[in-house]
Amino acid sequence: MLFIYGVKKVLPLLLLIGIAGFFYVKNISNRLAFSIDAMRFDGPSSLASGFTNLYFDVDLSVDNKNSFPIVFNSYGIDFYYQGVKAGSITRRTGIEISPNIESVTTARLSIPVNSMGPVIGGMITEITNGKPVYFDVKAVVKTNYFGAIPYTTKIQVV
Repeated sequence: MLFIYGVKKVLPLLLLIGIAGFFYVKNISNRLAFSIDAMRFDGPSSLASGFTNLYFDVDLSVDNKNSFPIVFNSYGIDFYYQGVKAGSITRRTGIEISPNIESVTTARLSIPVNSMGPVIGGMITEITNGKPVYFDVKAVVKTNYFGAIPYTTKIQVV
């Protein structure tokens, strides 16, 4: 009887601690931002390949506003042009992002022209005529504390 009385007293306290812990972890994960800042067409490299591949430089940034380091175990970024998967960037080695730091890196996207089908002609025409080219981006970043973090955006090639 005394045990049940003690559990009834402690249970609300445990519930409050659990709710506070949930919001604390949610706040920490909101203090971590992954983004794709810019995407540039690399004409000289594409020309050197005989236009068998189109090359793009993609600026990736991670902003860790937490007071502890975060490790990105891996990431995978898929790029879609007019609904067709154009290419991917993946990295499987850990990257440690120090506390209160924004880290920016450039990754290379290579799009094999023969894998794009008929939409590739329109993309090349738009690029050569200086018209805007947009990619839909779907990414998953895997971290040591927060598991898999999905990211989607639309980006214009500059």
